[in-house]
Amino acid sequence: MITNPLISIVIPVYNASETIRKVLTSIFDQTYGNYEIIIINDGSTDDSERIITEILSENSQVNARYYYQKNKGVSAARNEGLKNSTGDLLMFLDSDDQWVKDKIEKQIKILNDNHQIDFLGSNRDGAILKSFLWYKFKRINKISPRMLLYKNFFMTSSVVFRKEVVKECGFFNEDMSYSEDLEYFVRIIEKFNCYLLNESLISAVTNKPTFGHSGLSARLWKMEKGELNAITKGYKLEFVGFVEYCFICTFSMLKYLRRLTLTTLRG
Repeated sequence: MITNPLISIVIPVYNASETIRKVLTSIFDQTYGNYEIIIINDGSTDDSERIITEILSENSQVNARYYYQKNKGVSAARNEGLKNSTGDLLMFLDSDDQWVKDKIEKQIKILNDNHQIDFLGSNRDGAILKSFLWYKFKRINKISPRMLLYKNFFMTSSVVFRKEVVKECGFFNEDMSYSEDLEYFVRIIEKFNCYLLNESLISAVTNKPTFGHSGLSARLWKMEKGELNAITKGYKLEFVGFVEYCFICTFSMLKYLRRLTLTTLRG
């Protein structure tokens, strides 16, 4: 492990004019400074480009690159960022999330102290996990392929991983618009050691709920179909047997019905 590795931070942006300044500021304020920022504007139709250009001009000392592409979706934007990255380690930051000031420093220390970890995520919005089904959580926890099918423990804005992961597993599936992150993580966890830091290192810039904030049940169903697709991929990779696969699909549907109910009650 390199002592002071270069971190590539990939930020996909679509119509984020109201949040992007706080997002970028949360990087500028990090206690760890050896990073490059790669911003991919995925065809925004608002003032995102003007605001990003203004912010980067105000912070010209920052190692940052800005790219514009026609709208292709978040997977294509993240992939373009990965292709333009040069760092030893890779991170994502969505354009409506922000990091605590020592997020990078904490995760780098864990990777340096635990060389077996290839991929590391964290919690968000103040969450600390105590238990999930059969598993009792410690500060640093190995997530098994089987566990990942029950619950996606990895928030995209929280993860850091070695560049070898991309060389081995490739990129996000650009044909998927929902739960594309879980599908990517399923492919990663088949080949690499994936861990969760049971601390909250990210939060939403706005106070919107983590699901269903638009109130559209159709969007929730698309998310559920994407999750079921990822679970099926895990089954085909033999993470679980057929009976448990059926149980996990049922468990996923119950979670979907709960989300749908909560979204409906919000009005």
